[in-house]
Amino acid sequence: MTPRLIVTSHTSANLSGVAKFNAQLADHMGVVSVGVAEAMARMSDGDHVLLSLKLIDMSEADIGAVEAFHRAASGRRISFDLFLHTYDGLPMEDALVADAGTIFCANSEIEAALAGSGRPLVLVWCPALIDVEASITPAEFTIFSFGMAHKIQLGYYEMLHRRLEAFGRAYSIWISTAFHEKSGFGEFDEASRELRSVFGSRVQFLGFLSDDAVNYFVDRVGLFVAFFPKGIRANNTSAYVPMERGCAILTNLDAYSPAWLRHDVNVLDIHSLTAESLEPENLRRVAAAAQRDVRENAGWSQLVARMSEHNGG
Repeated sequence: MTPRLIVTSHTSANLSGVAKFNAQLADHMGVVSVGVAEAMARMSDGDHVLLSLKLIDMSEADIGAVEAFHRAASGRRISFDLFLHTYDGLPMEDALVADAGTIFCANSEIEAALAGSGRPLVLVWCPALIDVEASITPAEFTIFSFGMAHKIQLGYYEMLHRRLEAFGRAYSIWISTAFHEKSGFGEFDEASRELRSVFGSRVQFLGFLSDDAVNYFVDRVGLFVAFFPKGIRANNTSAYVPMERGCAILTNLDAYSPAWLRHDVNVLDIHSLTAESLEPENLRRVAAAAQRDVRENAGWSQLVARMSEHNGG
């Protein structure tokens, strides 16, 4: 029997293999995968659903939500099958096993652990979750951007998308996101959804890259993008990385941006961007000026010299 819903303990496909599996299984079955709380609002009396769970990863609050779901299912005559990604002898696992129609065991260790349960067990597996055709591929014009996930400036990316579409440019955009020590991976999930909503299939996510990897990709693109809440500041170091490597950057300038940064001289300003700005020869010219000017105005030796002039007041 095809379930009406797949009910999952993990909902973020960017952060969880279980969530990614459930989303793809739902696509193949022609149903939807939802979290426990949403499932309770969607279900009707007499429904049949599939619970696809990995309880060992869940918080006490999340396990409490599964318990509430279990009670509600019983009271509303909702039947369920169970897909177990792990089995760890948790009380909630045993309660679900006791009431499930069929238990799908994702591996033989789970099947062996439940052999004495007296319940109908089916040994299954989890297929590959990455599209075999998917790969990071450059386009005629490839853009690269990296920065803190919680600082993604969606409005400027939307502006960039409108400009590129108006210019009729074929492009792809590679995104790498970093994480602040006090932020969480959930912010990457939110940022990726937002950027996917803007660029669709043109955006490709590179994950959290090391310095070596950032330099590798900077060297292979035509333009680097770095947007800031109000405008680039003298201490926004992510913009200096591509400039030092001779890559043109697109940013947003305002009255408090370093005076030595000038549109169409050593940077490009999104507010003044034209189709001509993105011509290969112009990008090479701006990149060369950026490399020269960042070394003259924002290097370590200049900083130490400036600070030494004012040591001790």
